[in-house]
Amino acid sequence: MSVAPSSLTSPTHSPSSERNPFGACGCGRSFSGLSSTRHTTTALVRDIPGLTRQEYLAASMAGLELMGRCPDCSDFPVADFVDWLLAVAGDLPEGTVVERHAFDLNVRWSLGSGA
Repeated sequence: MSVAPSSLTSPTHSPSSERNPFGACGCGRSFSGLSSTRHTTTALVRDIPGLTRQEYLAASMAGLELMGRCPDCSDFPVADFVDWLLAVAGDLPEGTVVERHAFDLNVRWSLGSGA
């Protein structure tokens, strides 16, 4: 299963996958589609005009609830995770495809700006 191309994504998190992102739990190496609840190992960096941090945070919280995960149960608060992702992705050009291993975001390739 994969996330719809236009879907907002958020990294998933669990303490065990943070310690071993290549273990049985894929949370340390995947992103979740916030409306589809499907998972993917890559995400496309996009600049979405008008989308604020607070709106992205609200979408992330709602997506976690939709997936049946308690956004308050993580050792790492959702707001901190959103801030981390926005800071790291904010340094990348639009169209960059990224993958993650726990808290390392790696560039897979770049489609160039305007993707």
